[in-house]
Amino acid sequence: MIVVVGGIKGGTGKSIIATNLTVIRSSLGKKVLLIDGDSQQTAKDWSEQRDDLGNKCLWITTYQEGIALKEYVKKNKQKYDDIIIDTAGRESDSLRAAIAVSDVLIVPFRPRSPDLGTLKHLEKLIQLMNPINPKLRILSFLTQADFKGADNEDSIKIIKKYPRLGGTNLSIGSRKSFPNAYTQGLGVIEIKPKDIKATKEIMALHDFIYKKRT
Repeated sequence: MIVVVGGIKGGTGKSIIATNLTVIRSSLGKKVLLIDGDSQQTAKDWSEQRDDLGNKCLWITTYQEGIALKEYVKKNKQKYDDIIIDTAGRESDSLRAAIAVSDVLIVPFRPRSPDLGTLKHLEKLIQLMNPINPKLRILSFLTQADFKGADNEDSIKIIKKYPRLGGTNLSIGSRKSFPNAYTQGLGVIEIKPKDIKATKEIMALHDFIYKKRT
């Protein structure tokens, strides 16, 4: 399966989601390709940091942008069980290229934030890309979610007003374990002591993507 973590707003934790999914898929014995499609190369730097700290990468990481990204995926998709693409938080040639060749687009949104103001623009982009990839499955969910209050629920209701964006009830909480694991080149399922709640959240997202295929 080819999954792109995308959106047109930065700061939503796309790289953390992409790298955590990479760790999970690899831990399940899958042959994984992680593509960094962001000029900041955050995911690529994470893999290099992991190697530097002596934590072996069980996947391949590469940096590709724009049309080159699209052609790279087409050329190499038969070599891997899973391809995970991390894109920048803006509308770009790389995001369009990734959408064109992916099976699933997952889009994180923060509750109660300017992210929600991009919903109509993202839906328009999805509509424009539909003739190129009509089978694309889209899942939207909350990241950096609150632990209490009504903002999460209210934000989910807003997202679900845009049916093309595949709004779900999934959320990833604003937990220190995610950035702490990231700075160590790890996924949250690997850190010790184990963060049970963070692990449960990322596994719920993983299972929704990979086990509820349509």
